[in-house]
Amino acid sequence: EGGLWEMMVEGPTTGEEKWADGRRVWEEVQETTYSHASSDLIAARKVICEYSLNRSRHRLEVERRRRRGMVRWTRQKKRARLFHQVEDEDEDGMFGDESIKADSEMVKCLDETCEKSYETIRSQALEGSQYGDVRPLSAVCTSTGAYAVNGMDSLASSAMTLPTIIATGGWSGGIKIWNGGNDLTNTENDSNGNINSEELAPLDLLGAKSVVHEDRIMGIAMQPYITSGVSRNGYMTMVASASIDLTAKLCKVTLNEDSSNQDSMDLDDAGNNEKKTNSKKQTDESMRYNILECAHLKGHAARLCSVAFHPTGKYVATTSFDHTWRLWDVETSNMTEGKELLLQDGHAREVYGVGFHPDGSLVATTDFGGVVQCWDLRTGKSACHFLG
Repeated sequence: EGGLWEMMVEGPTTGEEKWADGRRVWEEVQETTYSHASSDLIAARKVICEYSLNRSRHRLEVERRRRRGMVRWTRQKKRARLFHQVEDEDEDGMFGDESIKADSEMVKCLDETCEKSYETIRSQALEGSQYGDVRPLSAVCTSTGAYAVNGMDSLASSAMTLPTIIATGGWSGGIKIWNGGNDLTNTENDSNGNINSEELAPLDLLGAKSVVHEDRIMGIAMQPYITSGVSRNGYMTMVASASIDLTAKLCKVTLNEDSSNQDSMDLDDAGNNEKKTNSKKQTDESMRYNILECAHLKGHAARLCSVAFHPTGKYVATTSFDHTWRLWDVETSNMTEGKELLLQDGHAREVYGVGFHPDGSLVATTDFGGVVQCWDLRTGKSACHFLG
């Protein structure tokens, strides 16, 4: 049931007794053993299974609608070219069903979106450049800018736009939050109650925490905005980081309501306006976003490499040089103890990369031997593997 890991068991207790040259010898035998899944892991698998079924059902339904709509849309365009008719005309009534018409409109919108994306890619240019740290940067991630208010995991018309932010981590062990491009205004109230807006450029520093890990950060990930049933409890998103100090940490990103008060100007002895020079105070108090540590994930026996959030936002996976990857519960982990749900080995070399399928049912891990393992989170078994 659990299917957690495979172990190599050696020695006389698991060997086969044989005779060679008149002497009794033992031959080492490889055995595959399984441990029972914990109650917390079983509950997590139920959540993942329900989530993945809903996501896959929605994805396949959208694909079916697109294919049905593609038939009508293609024939309509062909008829318009041959008979010089308007594309919206449907004289023969072959596609009179309103649902099929809606499907064709979906295809038309998708085609227009692809054309716009292509034009955008052709005109891409550098929007901003910034010195991120005094030491090398080793990890970066971005957050999508939409959160579905109605609970649906799609960019619906009711979606509320949230700022796109970028998180970076480096060899100094700190985390920084940058403007991703659409958070263009910094609105604050002055002493008279008037609203002042300051334009923010791409890659403007919005938040920082100078010391999160004791050593280099190797991986960083951000909790997705689009989630189902995840209670935010007053924070915008969560950042997970993995370090070579054998730990992973979760940090909440919250809006700093007092940032406008801390960003004031001081007068020096000569009467000139100067920004406050206390860099630590500016980092921790006067930034637009606060970065607050909320959980420490300990358990790996060697340096950590990568980290990734499950699409539900409730779980996070970490990889390590100890040849294992682990799955943690985000909601029940705290500063003293991380809630480990799954310890999975199966790689012969150091495990480096990790990534979840958008449906949430599968996770892929990579190692230094060029092997890709695909795991089914609902059963705990290896679904397939590839040699890269």
